[in-house]
Amino acid sequence: MIALVLLLAQAAVPAPAPIAPGAGAAALVTEADPSGSAEDVYARRCAGCHAADGKGQTTKGIRLRVPDFTSAKWQKHTRDDEITDIIENGNKKRKMPAYKDKLTADQIKALVPYLRAFARK
Repeated sequence: MIALVLLLAQAAVPAPAPIAPGAGAAALVTEADPSGSAEDVYARRCAGCHAADGKGQTTKGIRLRVPDFTSAKWQKHTRDDEITDIIENGNKKRKMPAYKDKLTADQIKALVPYLRAFARK
C-alpha cells in the first residue's frame, strides 16, 4: 500500500526540463519563466560583459568599456533611475542592448539593488 502511494506521488511530479551540458545553473531560468532572481538574471543576461564580480573585466566588457559596479565613483554618481533606464533602453554608445522586452519590470527593478550590492564586495 505504501509503495503504491509513493509511486502515485512520484508520477504527479513532472520531470525537470533538460539542460544543455555546461549551461550551468543560470540555464534553469528560461524566457518562459520570468520568475528568476536578480542573481539568475544577472548571471544569464549581464555577466557576459559585466563579469560575475561586477568589475567588467571580461574580454567583451573591456572592449566595450563597461562600468565597474564595484567602483565607489560609479556607485556614488549613478542614480537608481539611470540604472533602470539603461537596463530598459540600452546604451547605443556602449552597444548595450535594451532589455525592456526581454525582462519583466520586476526583474529590472530587482537588478538595481543587486548592482548596488557590488559596492560591498
